[in-house]
Amino acid sequence: MRIILVHNYHREWGGSDAAARQDALLLKNYGHTVIEFSKNNREADSYNFLQKISLPINIIWSYPGYAQIKQLILDHRPDIVHVHDSFPLISPSIYDACAQLGVPTILTLHDYRLLCPRSTFYRDGAPCEKCRESVFQSVRFRCNYGYSPVTQLLPSPRRRRAGF
Repeated sequence: MRIILVHNYHREWGGSDAAARQDALLLKNYGHTVIEFSKNNREADSYNFLQKISLPINIIWSYPGYAQIKQLILDHRPDIVHVHDSFPLISPSIYDACAQLGVPTILTLHDYRLLCPRSTFYRDGAPCEKCRESVFQSVRFRCNYGYSPVTQLLPSPRRRRAGF
């Protein structure tokens, strides 16, 4: 199989980073062709002013991420795209590109970032699903952990599409 494996590596190495790396190695060892599409959060350190101020919007829908995955799909004609994490530099725009080109997509869900700005469905020591009521609950409870308030809107379009 030809597989595009997508991952946005965190600033500090974590579990999803290790899982993405291990999946790529395992798939290659079993004879699959793995094309890796990745970003690292440290890349944002070298962004120019315009890139930095556009980051909150690009977290929600990134044209560069969309265009890059679309070109990879056209160049390599994968059987599937396997996503480990697209937050924050790649963005959920990649799912639109995959759907438009008819490529099946697998998402390994390491956290709930697509549905919860805090990524845990947990707040103040208890389970929390307030964002299911309204995305503005995440603004009210400051669930973004230092990211721009705009990023709290990230779950909204995905949640509506998925029927949450």
